[in-house]
Amino acid sequence: MLLLGHVLVSAVWRGERRPLGELAGLSATLGAGGLGVLFFWLSLAGLIPTRAVTLSIGLVLLVAHAVLWRMGRLSLPMPMSPAGASTTTGNRIMTLAAWTVVALLVVVASVHALGLPLYEWDGFAIWGMKAKVLSTESLRAGPTYFHDVSLSYSHLDYPLLVPFLTAGAYGMMGQFHEQLGKVYFPLLFLAFGLVLNTGLRWKLDSLRAGMLTAVAMSVPVLVRWAGAGTADVALALYYTGMLCYSIRWLDEGNLRDLLIVMLCTVSCIFTKSEGLALSLIQVLGLFLFSAFGPGKQRLAGMAVLVAGVLALSLPWLVWSGGLPRTHENYAANLNLANVFANWDRLRVILPEFARQVTAWERWGILWVLLAFSTICGWRRFRERHVAVLWFFLIAHLGLYVLIFIVTPWDVRELLASALDRLILHTVPAAVLLIGFHWALPQHPTAGMTPATAQAASRARRRTSAHRR
Repeated sequence: MLLLGHVLVSAVWRGERRPLGELAGLSATLGAGGLGVLFFWLSLAGLIPTRAVTLSIGLVLLVAHAVLWRMGRLSLPMPMSPAGASTTTGNRIMTLAAWTVVALLVVVASVHALGLPLYEWDGFAIWGMKAKVLSTESLRAGPTYFHDVSLSYSHLDYPLLVPFLTAGAYGMMGQFHEQLGKVYFPLLFLAFGLVLNTGLRWKLDSLRAGMLTAVAMSVPVLVRWAGAGTADVALALYYTGMLCYSIRWLDEGNLRDLLIVMLCTVSCIFTKSEGLALSLIQVLGLFLFSAFGPGKQRLAGMAVLVAGVLALSLPWLVWSGGLPRTHENYAANLNLANVFANWDRLRVILPEFARQVTAWERWGILWVLLAFSTICGWRRFRERHVAVLWFFLIAHLGLYVLIFIVTPWDVRELLASALDRLILHTVPAAVLLIGFHWALPQHPTAGMTPATAQAASRARRRTSAHRR
C-alpha cells in the first residue's frame, strides 16, 4: 500500500521534496486508493487478491522505486518548517502534546480494529460480506452474490474499494480473519490526520495546525467508526484530500495539486455511493469559482480533472451499472416529484440535524468551534478558499437533507442509524474552516491574490539573502 502510494506521489511531484507528514499521509492515502482500484481492475481481468498477486504487485513497485531513484524522481521528506509562528519552547511542547494525543487516538483505533470482530451491521453485512466474496471469486467470473436480489440488504451496488483492501489482507494471510482483515484501518485514520494537517498548514503555523488536527481526530463519532470496519472514515480521508488540494489549486494554479485532487476524487467514487455525489459537488464548485473568480485560465485544468476522473472511474461505473436495483435507488428517487411529496419531512429532519450536531458526546467541541471562529473571523469570507469551503460544506449538508427527504425508508429510523456517519464526512471541511477563519490574519500572505503572494514571497527571499 505504502509502496504504491509513494510511487504515485513521486510520479506527481517528480521527485520534489515535501514535508514528512505530507509525504507519509499522501502515500498512505493514494496507496490505499490505488491498491483498491488496482485490485478491482485485476478482478475484472480474472485475478483475485491472493498472496502471490499482492507480492507480484509489490515486486513491480520495488522496481519502480529503483527506477525513480535512478532518475532522481523519488520524492523524499524534508523538515516541516513553521509558517508564521515563533518556535519557542512552549510552542514546541504544546505541538508535541497535540501529536501525542493524535498518536494515542491511533492506538485506540488500532485496539478497536484488531481487538474486535465485525460487530456493526454495515461492517459484516455490507463491507465484510463483499470482502469474502471478492476473496474467493473474481468479478470476471460473475459472482452470483452481486445479482442475488435476496441479498439486497447488503447493498449489492455499493463501491468496492474497502472490500478489496480487506480481501487483499485476507489473501496475504491465506484465511478469513475479521480482526486482522482490518489491519489497514488505523493507517487510514492516521493518514486522515496527516492530510488534514497538511491542509491546515497551508495557512496556519505548526502549533495551531497540530491542535486542530488533534481536535478533529478526537471527535467521538470519528473515533467510534475509525476501527469498526465500515467505509466512512476512508471516505472522509479521500474527501479531505479533495478539499485540501482543490483549494490550493484554485489559489496557486499548480497542476500537481490538481492531479492529487483527481486521484482522491476517483478514490471517493470507489469508496462509497456518497463519494460520487460529493465528486459532482466538487466539480461544480471548482468550475464556478474558476469561471467567475480571478482564475479563469484554470478552466482548462477543470477539463483535465473531469477527463481523468471519468477515464479512471468508467470501468466501475459501467460494471456497477449492470447490477440489479432495488427500491433503495437514490439516483432514481431524487426528483422534484419525490422532493415535493415528502417536503413535510423537514419538520423531522432539521431538528434531528440540530440535535445531533449539538450533542457533546457525539461531536465534542467541533461545531461550537466552527460557530465561534466564523463569528470572530467573519472578515475571512472575502478569501476565495474560505468561500469555496463554505460552498462545499453547505452543499454537502444539503445533499444529505435531500437524501432523507426522498429515502424510501422510515425517515426517523434512518436518521437514528445513519445521520452521525453522514455528518462525519463533513468534518474535514468544518475543521479547515475553523482554522482558516481563526488564523488567516497571522499568515504573511493572508488576503493577497496568488500573484501578490508570490511577489511578496520573492521579496522576502531577496531581503533574507541580502541580510545574509
